Formats: sequence, C-alpha cells, structure tokens
Amino acid sequence: MSELKPTIDAAFRECASLQLRRHQLLCEGKDDSPEMTALEDRIDELWATLDDVQRRSLSGMASDLNWIRRKGEPPPNGRKLAEQITTVEQRQLADAVKAKDWHQILHCLRLCGPTVPTVSLAHWRAVAYQALGLADYAVLFREQEIEAEPTSTDRNLSALTSVDSVDPVIPEHLAGGGGVGPNE
Repeated sequence: MSELKPTIDAAFRECASLQLRRHQLLCEGKDDSPEMTALEDRIDELWATLDDVQRRSLSGMASDLNWIRRKGEPPPNGRKLAEQITTVEQRQLADAVKAKDWHQILHCLRLCGPTVPTVSLAHWRAVAYQALGLADYAVLFREQEIEAEPTSTDRNLSALTSVDSVDPVIPEHLAGGGGVGPNE
C-alpha cells in the first residue's frame, strides 16, 4: 500500500464523517458543546484502530477543512509564498493531475497551495474527494469554489451537481503547458 493511499474502510469513513461534523460544529461556534466532546471521544477511539496511512490521510483531510475555516488562507505555520514551492513539488502536482491520482493530488495541493488559485484549490479538492467516494467533502469544496468565483449562477448550480462540470485553472507551469481539466 502506498503511503498516500489509505484503506477506506468503515472506521476510516466514520472518522472522516466525524471530522466533517466537528468542522461544522466549529463553524457554528460550538467548540465546547457536549456534542463536540462526545464526537472527539469517538474520534479518539477510532484513531486507535487506524493504521499510519489512514491517520495521515485523515490528518490531511482535517487540514483541508481548516483551509475552509481560514477562508482559503494558507496555514499559520505553512508556506505562504509561491517561491517557497519547489519545481519538483510543482511537477508532482502536475503528474498527479495527469494520472488522476486523487490522494496524491490532495497531498500535492496542500504542499503547492501558494502556487494554485483559490478557486482551483477548491475545485481540485472537490474533484478528488468525489472520486474517492467522499461526496460530503466534495460538496463543501464545491461550495468554496463557488464562493471564490461567484461569476455565473448557471455555472454555480451545475458545479454543485456535477464534479466534472467545471474545468479548473491549473497554472500553466504546473500543468506542463495548456490547461488540465479533470477529464484530461
């Protein structure tokens, strides 16, 4: 098994779902609610049953949810400038997009965030989560995409219903020339 490809079993799915609910409670300002306490206790129980690859993947997913709460801003202790991203990392992102390696795409987006427009970060996360069978995550990132570029009501409505409805903009230097859409 690849270090980026977790086994998506019942425990992983439950933990992912609980992380999503935790995100919603945090967005609602219910940090200290009894539901949050129970939810975090259950996450801790599940965490003990997961392997390292599953834990890394779920940690990355939590990071992606934090990105939403930060309104697309980079992590406080993370890289913030495009100059901090290496050519190798940019090439890995482009290769992952071409290969439709969804876990690798998510990983590379976390590393290369400063070089990718916010709308594309949201779009590719939505596409990847949908492809991985995590539709609830995909919907959240599709909403972020719409917030980042609310230019067309028709486009926004179709974006909510179809992962492949909108081709994202991946900067040319990452795509290896020309645009790279989810179906290419």
